[in-house]
Amino acid sequence: MAHAARRDVAGAIYGLILATSVIAVSRQYTQDAAVTAVTVVVTAAVFWLAHVYAGAAAIAIRKGHMPSRREVRGIVEEEWPLVQSGVLPTIILLLGPLGILADDTAQDAALAACLVELAAIGLMVGRAARARGILVALSCAISLSFGVVIVVLKVLVH
Repeated sequence: MAHAARRDVAGAIYGLILATSVIAVSRQYTQDAAVTAVTVVVTAAVFWLAHVYAGAAAIAIRKGHMPSRREVRGIVEEEWPLVQSGVLPTIILLLGPLGILADDTAQDAALAACLVELAAIGLMVGRAARARGILVALSCAISLSFGVVIVVLKVLVH
């Protein structure tokens, strides 16, 4: 997660919010952590490909030419943190089908990991900006709040 955030903090945050929402919503439809893991991976891949396509389309529109392989490769690498940030929650989800955790426990732990990672990114942002004290805490709280809103909304709707 730290590597993804250093490469593209926006993509890492977006990927974690995406993983949080997929896990929270999937939980109400299935108790199977393997299904949830596949859903997280497929959803992240679709959003990543959509971002790559949008980046290539932006080059075509702005520069008036189809993007070169080098430009597309750059977009692919630039957008990768969107997928990369969901690796830890996916690994945790896979502890369910491996029999290490019960499926519902794996889903809860993966959701918790998303929230911890969001808070950690807020901490990284605060420290990178050389903030201290309350400003670092505020940065953590803001980043964490995106995931918390998703979880609260899921609880209220379900």
